[in-house]
Amino acid sequence: MQGSLINNARLALPVYLVLFLLLIITSIISPDFRSPDNIINVTSQVAPLAIVAIGQTIVLLLAGIDLSVGSVVSFSTVIMALLSTDGTAFSLWGSILLALAIGAIVGIVNGIGVASLDIPPLIMTLSTMSILKGVSLFLMSAPGGMVSIGFMEFMTSTWGIISVMGITIIILYIITSFA
Repeated sequence: MQGSLINNARLALPVYLVLFLLLIITSIISPDFRSPDNIINVTSQVAPLAIVAIGQTIVLLLAGIDLSVGSVVSFSTVIMALLSTDGTAFSLWGSILLALAIGAIVGIVNGIGVASLDIPPLIMTLSTMSILKGVSLFLMSAPGGMVSIGFMEFMTSTWGIISVMGITIIILYIITSFA
């Protein structure tokens, strides 16, 4: 076990070195890049993709594939835009819980289809992707919508120079590193 962790760390080292070099070079070329405002902005904007990438990494490590993750994110965004605005029957936390529950339900449906019904992961998740895209387009046929101000303030809040979403990414990364 410990030997495999060391080997994995050795394999990942070149990626971290390239990332470190890119950060150094970019910081030298553009002093604005290393500004606290930019660090907060980048961590806030990369958070949704990073969270999805962590989940997708687990799926790939288990020799699967999930094509529906983008559609799950889109559908959850539509739900948040429709239900979290002020004046709707759902509260902010109700719409967040509903969006999370939808993601969990889609994952369970995909898991049952792949594990119990022996549907290949590619076919199962492609089907789920198509269904969710269709439902999303039915519910919101044009781009738009707003989430509540409280949700936006929470998602962009900071502790020092790191956003709450940046801290969330770090916590999820640590948890999945040891799982």
